Amino acid sequence: MWRVLQVTGSGENLDTSEAFGHTFRLRIVLEHRPSSTSAASNLPFVEPPALVWNERISFLDHRKETFWEWSGDLYALKGNTTLTFKPWRSRYCEAYNRAMMQSTHPVRLRGSVELLDERDQEIRITHLPGQPIPQDEYQKAEMIRRYISRNICKLVVEIHDRPSINVSPHQDNWAEVHKERLLLFDCGVGGNHVRASQYLKVKGSDPTKTTWQRSFQMQWGSTNLSSHNYLREFSPHLYSFDSTPPRAGEYE
Repeated sequence: MWRVLQVTGSGENLDTSEAFGHTFRLRIVLEHRPSSTSAASNLPFVEPPALVWNERISFLDHRKETFWEWSGDLYALKGNTTLTFKPWRSRYCEAYNRAMMQSTHPVRLRGSVELLDERDQEIRITHLPGQPIPQDEYQKAEMIRRYISRNICKLVVEIHDRPSINVSPHQDNWAEVHKERLLLFDCGVGGNHVRASQYLKVKGSDPTKTTWQRSFQMQWGSTNLSSHNYLREFSPHLYSFDSTPPRAGEYE
């Protein structure tokens, strides 16, 4: 049986040549305790509670005098098509990689996964001579799922989201860019959620960034931006989704 022990979040500034925003880290700690029947039988593996990643976005383009809004469960809509949620989708495969001390590079995994024993020590895997070694993502995941089903252990998943505004000076009409955004998060698993909010405001005409604004907090303050009677636009194509089934070794 699964139990959600902890869901916590934190944020830190993100500054690159192309992005101005934050890194939002969501940490999920799950405990698994096998029942006496599941440990001694071939009952189907029971998945942990589902991940929920609700976002509410208000976006203003002051140059064009337009605004748009969007809200929804981004994981349910886009979970299998974005790198952000790979730590959750590939939690068993990544737990295997970590246990083999072969963690995926941060460029390909925005976050981390680790499997702990009941003393909170990291589990390491040593393959016995003559025993089959997993050859692909599916076999890695199945090996970890078998281990979890028979043992008391903890699965720790960290998801690193990077909400930001594109601030590349090479984009068209950069000097005229004047954008403002409020992003609200409500994320977690099994009814254990955290709330966070991000506010961003950038002006391309101010390369020194003295008038730029940025804040992140683990709570909701203001829940909307004034539209200034701007023209309402449809949300961009980024928030239109097609359902994609999990790949081999991935789970919802």
